[in-house]
Amino acid sequence: MIICLIAGATFSCYLSRPQPGEITETYETANQSFKIRVNRHAEINGGFVGGAYYVFQSAAIGSDSWQKVMTFRHDDPVEIQRDHLRFINNQIGYALWGGRTP
Repeated sequence: MIICLIAGATFSCYLSRPQPGEITETYETANQSFKIRVNRHAEINGGFVGGAYYVFQSAAIGSDSWQKVMTFRHDDPVEIQRDHLRFINNQIGYALWGGRTP
């Protein structure tokens, strides 16, 4: 009986943990070699005020094979900061993310 209660509680906690939900905003930018896409996902089970998950992906120009680069969770569902995605050259790009935005 105790094992069933522990298993049930563990499974319940797993189901109620915060996680990415539906996409609420998408932004894509590119240079001559590759493109970067950011999808903002609503947070499911985020508490009183849910935040957002930002999923960063990249793909070569002419390809639809997107590779996940990173996922960032923000306490607030702020808009995608389009000017925070930059390219240094045709091989290097970066994102400035996190902290509070005005």
